[in-house]
Amino acid sequence: MALRWSEMERWSVGFLAGALTGAAGFTRSRFPIEPLGRHLESTMNGYCIKPVAGPTPYKMLKLSTLKPSGLDLSETKFIQVSESIAQRFALRKGDLLICRSVGSYTLIAKSALVEGDHSDVLFPDIIIRCRMDGSLLPEFVREVVQSPLGRAYFQSNARTAVGMWKIGADDIRTFPIPIPPLPVQEKIVADLQALRAAIKSLHDQANAERQEAKKAMEAMILGTKPARQ
Repeated sequence: MALRWSEMERWSVGFLAGALTGAAGFTRSRFPIEPLGRHLESTMNGYCIKPVAGPTPYKMLKLSTLKPSGLDLSETKFIQVSESIAQRFALRKGDLLICRSVGSYTLIAKSALVEGDHSDVLFPDIIIRCRMDGSLLPEFVREVVQSPLGRAYFQSNARTAVGMWKIGADDIRTFPIPIPPLPVQEKIVADLQALRAAIKSLHDQANAERQEAKKAMEAMILGTKPARQ
């Protein structure tokens, strides 16, 4: 079988190890494992339309809108659509948006959670909108999708064509996800948020100390501050 150089990453040792992790890793869970599709109200691909100069009543998300911290709604473009189309592809609180087509292998299944209702904002065809049925917290699902096990699963199922890595709604529906009780899901999400806040605090402190060190170094070089004895 002949492979193009751009496809080598998919068949590397690291890729195969990641695929094995994604396929088998969840079997160690103490919680029941079920296909995510059993807990989805719906999945839908976005709408394809060219942007216009605007302003118009409706906007379309860009792929860059999906950030680890959530949706950056400043990353949008104006579009001209009917009210019925806008209603069909609008966003509501709890929607999980997952990228289905991306040029970078490391960004496969990039996702973000919608934290409020946005009747004037639509999502594009490179994104799949997932709506839960209430048995899983959207925040918990996003954490699992973005975990190393989740990323390995979607990377192992991605297909490449014309330089783009793609997944589909079937990959999302068959995604094997642990199903803790809702109170446990809430605790997991809260603990992960607390850990991220602690990491950010340490990161900010390290940056501040780095800047102070640079100032001290410059002052010693210029002689405005004596060097340590």
